Amino acid sequence: MGNFQAVSMASRYPSRVIASIYANLYVFPYKPADSEKNKFSSDSEGAPITDSFELKEDGSHLVNLHNTRKWLDPELNFRVVQGEITYLMNRRARYAKGVSMEDLSDYDFEAPAQKIPTSCPTPCIAGESFLSFFDTIGYHGTQQFDAGCQCFSNNEVASLSGPKSTINM
Repeated sequence: MGNFQAVSMASRYPSRVIASIYANLYVFPYKPADSEKNKFSSDSEGAPITDSFELKEDGSHLVNLHNTRKWLDPELNFRVVQGEITYLMNRRARYAKGVSMEDLSDYDFEAPAQKIPTSCPTPCIAGESFLSFFDTIGYHGTQQFDAGCQCFSNNEVASLSGPKSTINM
């Protein structure tokens, strides 16, 4: 989410930004919102939002999360499911307060990126382990990183390798 905040700030306040650095940039393919209101958004600020994820008394919701990616190595699948459970738990707390920030494909990343002046450097840093992980789980990390970098008119790309190349700044 930091990359989305950075592109938004740099495009809206170009005179206040010297450079905008993007680490492990992942840009979701943009899909404009339908004319029909998203059923998971709040009609009024602060009103609870319906959560599509349901806890099941028999624990089958955990099995369903695991089976979504059963083609993965068991250890990797365990790590992915653990992260998804944490995300879903945090989402439940946000939804109860009426806060939705779920679908990043609703944000047109390219439009504000193109508003950043060419005088503002926009280096993109790719962690090899980060990209590899997203490629492995089917999220096309390398492809999405490249697509994000192409949104900027003045960027340089750097790669990090080794055990700390998963760190997201």
